[in-house]
Amino acid sequence: MLFKQTYVDMSRAAKTLLAFAVYVVLLGVALLVAPATVIRILRLPEIATGWARVVGLLALVIGVYDFVAARADVLPYIRASVYVRIGFAVGIALLVVSGEMPVAALPIGAIDLGGALWTAWAMRGAR
Repeated sequence: MLFKQTYVDMSRAAKTLLAFAVYVVLLGVALLVAPATVIRILRLPEIATGWARVVGLLALVIGVYDFVAARADVLPYIRASVYVRIGFAVGIALLVVSGEMPVAALPIGAIDLGGALWTAWAMRGAR
């Protein structure tokens, strides 16, 4: 049995990662199904549909990893996700500052940063 606990039994940190996983999976599916629409809504630069779908597939894979780790309450993964999501937000900010991405990309990084801080806060409360 992959998941030995119910949602109620999950740690607060795991629940935050589960919520983030849902967001990432939905974004990944949206990019796979309707990449041009997502890019237009987010006001991102146009890219080839195939590449947008590759990004969507990567997001879907990461979201599934997050979902499984959250449901299994894998603390080392949950802890690592905080640093990875902060790194992603910093990376987005650097791409905007360097002019490679428009300011419209900042909310994507902000969502990751917010999710990472939420998870870090939940982990701190568990100590």
